[in-house]
Amino acid sequence: MLTFVAFQAPFSLVPLMMGSIFMMTEEVMHDFAKMWPVLLLNAMMAFALNVLIAVTLKHLSAVAFVLIGLMKDMTLVTSSALIFGDPISQQQVMGFGVTMIGIAAWSYLKMAAQQEEKEPIVDKDEQNS
Repeated sequence: MLTFVAFQAPFSLVPLMMGSIFMMTEEVMHDFAKMWPVLLLNAMMAFALNVLIAVTLKHLSAVAFVLIGLMKDMTLVTSSALIFGDPISQQQVMGFGVTMIGIAAWSYLKMAAQQEEKEPIVDKDEQNS
């Protein structure tokens, strides 16, 4: 699991560092010196998130991981609408509906497949005796 994070981290660091070199100004350095504890905490949280993603992918399928992400997005938009009064468009409502139907169908099929695996296989000759 940490192999994924160790492999992925340099591929994220290199483009970010290159961008930082071109954007570095005196004002940025001043802000960095002032905000380094917040940036360090943010970096630690991002690392923890990457480890959590790797662990989750190890125990779940990629489809389950994507479905969890869709549920997260729906929760964020709905929470924003309820807490802050942000409007939800008709297209978003339809998209969430289709997403929920897809998640329900996938869950049903997954549970049916698991149930099928648990049922004992009975030989027809044994069943008739």
